[in-house]
Amino acid sequence: MSPNGLVLPKVNMKTLEQSQIAQEGMMVYDSCFHLPRFYDGKNWSFGRGEADNHEVVSRFLQFKATSGHSLSVEVLKNDFQGNIYFYGRKEEGTVQYENLSKTCPPNNYLHTIGKLDKYGNMLWWYSFFTAQDFCVIYDLAADSQGNVFAVGRIAEPVSFDGFTTINPSGNSMGFILKINSSGQYGWSKLIQNGPLSQVEVFADDNLIVGGSFSGNLTFESVNLQSSTQTAFVFKTDGSGTPTYSRTFSASTSAALQALSVNLYDWAVAVDFEGNYQFGFQTIPSDSVDIFVTAFDVSDQISLFKKIGGSGIQNARHLLLSDSKLLIDGRFEDNFTVDSYAYQFGVNGNYSGFFIVLERSNATLTDRLVIQPEQENENAWFYHIAHDFFGNFYISYRVNGSGVLHTVDNSELYENIPSGYGILKFKLPFNHPIEPVYLRKTEQFVWPQGLIAHGFYKGAFMSLSTNTPSNYWLPVDGFDFTNPKYSNSSFIRHYYENY
Repeated sequence: MSPNGLVLPKVNMKTLEQSQIAQEGMMVYDSCFHLPRFYDGKNWSFGRGEADNHEVVSRFLQFKATSGHSLSVEVLKNDFQGNIYFYGRKEEGTVQYENLSKTCPPNNYLHTIGKLDKYGNMLWWYSFFTAQDFCVIYDLAADSQGNVFAVGRIAEPVSFDGFTTINPSGNSMGFILKINSSGQYGWSKLIQNGPLSQVEVFADDNLIVGGSFSGNLTFESVNLQSSTQTAFVFKTDGSGTPTYSRTFSASTSAALQALSVNLYDWAVAVDFEGNYQFGFQTIPSDSVDIFVTAFDVSDQISLFKKIGGSGIQNARHLLLSDSKLLIDGRFEDNFTVDSYAYQFGVNGNYSGFFIVLERSNATLTDRLVIQPEQENENAWFYHIAHDFFGNFYISYRVNGSGVLHTVDNSELYENIPSGYGILKFKLPFNHPIEPVYLRKTEQFVWPQGLIAHGFYKGAFMSLSTNTPSNYWLPVDGFDFTNPKYSNSSFIRHYYENY
């Protein structure tokens, strides 16, 4: 049932699009995204056209450490109902969120996963403890039923359910942890010598996970071997049983940096050094380069692109849509894509790049570069997000001062201050790019996650931050110099109500 009370036919959108029976004004219920879709005669959208009664709500969601260290909020994800999922960890003491609290015993570490609704209310708050800081969660994903899947690395005994203790062997055991829709432990899976850094949910609530390994990797009945660092991907069913595997290797090293899915399609970004083995083709590299590869529903390669240049190139984030593939990262000296080359003028420093590729032919269509203005300074892009109203968002960090360049290398913004912020834009880059949300001076912090979401009657965006200091500027009347905000971490929550 749609939000306005109409009972809508439940359909698979891919099947409907292929049938070519859509008519202008048709409205259906998307069985994958669990949201109503509206056809305007050209495109399927979430919602019914122009926004009315537009309202912007901006708030900071505070995690206050009443004792011990502050909570480090390190991962943010969302679902298609507007809920926010987060992962954070802290060393001993108590952390409070509104009237809820979690306490970590002395000489222990608290690991916590929580679910917030679109208004910032805590729906559930799961936690477990470790004796040392040898367990970390790198990524989260939620399925259509509200189950949450966490992936990471453990190298010490841990009990996810409070009863059974897992004693990992070796220093790099990966895990998949399921938390059910009520915030309770569901199940966990271990991957010997295979730390996981990425997880996404496919249509039909299956999983795709990935990471990097060397030596022997074992995941239930699957065994992978490599003498060098190698990127890997597993598909699993909803119970975590592996159904498909693939590796990406190079003569020196290949590391998985980003993973993205779009219904049944998926894509990876792999940093590689040395000769990269791509099918029967060997592609050389004289530094650290990036390969972006997309796969179709049959796991066949549908797009392949090299991002090269001198110095080191590192991918950061990847976003796969119906028609575009977006990727950002950082580079030294210069980077090249096809015939496009960008020469960086300050030696030894990092700049950030953002590029857009066409899904159909891998053509480069749009690009942004953020670079520092002086030596011994850096400027990076971090996370990419988008909503269903055609808006894209990139978080960035500048150490020093920065300059933003557009598609034709013209300077869009100069003297971007030290700290971090977010850019909001539409594609292509032939209109103003809007800097939004929070920017900070001096003592930079690290943006930990960026999510954006659009649904039938709203959109929101969140960014987690570390503990603020007296160097923070007041934002939307929120004064970080107030002592009540000390020893705290925040999720920056921006909500547009349509």
